Amino acid sequence: RRERGTEEAAPDVFDEDGLRAPDPVRMNQLIGGGRHDDGSGVLSRAEDETVSWMFPPPNHLSFPGSFQEARTLGKSEKKWLLVNIQLHTEFASHELNRDVWTDEFIVTLLRSNLVFWQRGHTSGDACEYMHKYHLTEEMLPRIALLDPRTGAEIITIAGYLSPQDLANIILEFLDSNSFDDTVAPRPRHIDMRSRAVEQTTAHDTSSSADNYGFTEATVGTTVGTTGTTTGTGVLSVSSSSSSCEPVKETKAGSSSGDSGMKRVVEECSGEKETGRAGERGERWREREEERVEMAAVPRKRQWCLVPEEPSVDPNVTRISIKLVDGSTVKRRFRKSDPVEVLFSLAASCITDEKNIGKEFDIFTILPARSLRESLGVSLEEANLLNCQVVMRWIT
Repeated sequence: RRERGTEEAAPDVFDEDGLRAPDPVRMNQLIGGGRHDDGSGVLSRAEDETVSWMFPPPNHLSFPGSFQEARTLGKSEKKWLLVNIQLHTEFASHELNRDVWTDEFIVTLLRSNLVFWQRGHTSGDACEYMHKYHLTEEMLPRIALLDPRTGAEIITIAGYLSPQDLANIILEFLDSNSFDDTVAPRPRHIDMRSRAVEQTTAHDTSSSADNYGFTEATVGTTVGTTGTTTGTGVLSVSSSSSSCEPVKETKAGSSSGDSGMKRVVEECSGEKETGRAGERGERWREREEERVEMAAVPRKRQWCLVPEEPSVDPNVTRISIKLVDGSTVKRRFRKSDPVEVLFSLAASCITDEKNIGKEFDIFTILPARSLRESLGVSLEEANLLNCQVVMRWIT
């Protein structure tokens, strides 16, 4: 006889090796649906049992409640909402878990300025979000920056992006927008998956410029019967020529080249000695080429000199700068040093020739604000004592 509330145990079944067969699987459903049964939302954010991650999601960083609860928290604390919907079958989602959500600076940035809410696409919370914002699996992984007051998506990012790129986007947004603004931020979409295609297209376009005379191979000289037209549209008269008729310029000619051409032609028309006219045209062409070369060289901004690193002292502070390449440089400064010394140090760390002279800015983290307008202010007055700042390019 079996007592009430108990079940009769199944007889043990052993295989030929003497191992007991596993117990049968039982599937039950909680009465009333069971969602948020303990108030923590564990079931609503739980993914399908078949989902496996190469790199674990940042559950310690993501807000554990529902999407509406995350919006409520954002409104009460006046923080923007950052949402990440993952797709475990897309490797970009694994890369985000591996690179972005473990980055020290990104973690600090999220905890201090935003409410972060991440879900896998098989969870109940993610399904509701995808239905609300009309998302499909083909659009994942997706990162979205939302206004918690309205739920509107302000910045949406499809695919994988590096921690540096995400930090630049967030810092630029925080620097340009505030909860007190009466005008809603302008929506922006970034599709990282098509970046490679766009770059390839741009490369093909630049290579096809040979047909239009813009490449180095074609911006040369075109020899005519009466003279030579250079790539800058300047007429050079041959010493053996007896006339000074203008030759049709190439498409590489600029507006300054047009005026120069006209002046040279006018001078040549009044000259009796074509050799003298050709000499003047040649000199003007050399000056014009030199001007073009100087304009092509990036002008490196002259920051103040980086002072020698002082020893440990009560009037000395230590500041960490997160560079654009992801590396960090730490150094001691005097509290009376101007903010400009941070820009000088960051500029001295630029080693890539293509980035030398490129404009950049430095931001604080708590709160996110630009330091470019405070170059003459001392580090102490700018409240930059024993802190970390981040460098980013000005786009």
